[in-house]
Amino acid sequence: MSDFEPIRSQDQLDQIISKRVKDAKELREENERLKSQVEARDKEIRTLARTHAVDFELARRGLEGPLVEGKVELIRRLIDLDSDTDPIEQLEALSASAPDLFKVPRGAGSGGSKGPVLEPQEKPLSDDDLRKMSPEDMTRPGMMERIDQFMRGER
Repeated sequence: MSDFEPIRSQDQLDQIISKRVKDAKELREENERLKSQVEARDKEIRTLARTHAVDFELARRGLEGPLVEGKVELIRRLIDLDSDTDPIEQLEALSASAPDLFKVPRGAGSGGSKGPVLEPQEKPLSDDDLRKMSPEDMTRPGMMERIDQFMRGER
């Protein structure tokens, strides 16, 4: 600690007070700046959390992927993430007022397949397959018919 120096003039007192006022003002401004940064981050985090909640709910409803990309973008634009109303409540209300927007295309005509959808073909049985087959494998549905076809020479 330095030695105490008494204040000897009004000018000296004014300088000390003005320095302390200036320091306090700078500190207050720094606090306000930090407070506004924290508020901006909090808003950003809230928006991200709400966005993820909407995306999760849309995915839960099957609204994800290229088939419904346009619908998802439209729904996202219709949800107000800055509103006091929870975005999931907004989704529910939107779903009730525009149910077609939440329908997921299924089956033929959905645009999901570029070619015909064929059932997977099982490879023909061979002598080696039959030798390696366990009794449990032979009892699988449809397996005895395949074995009978093989035995008749219909390979």
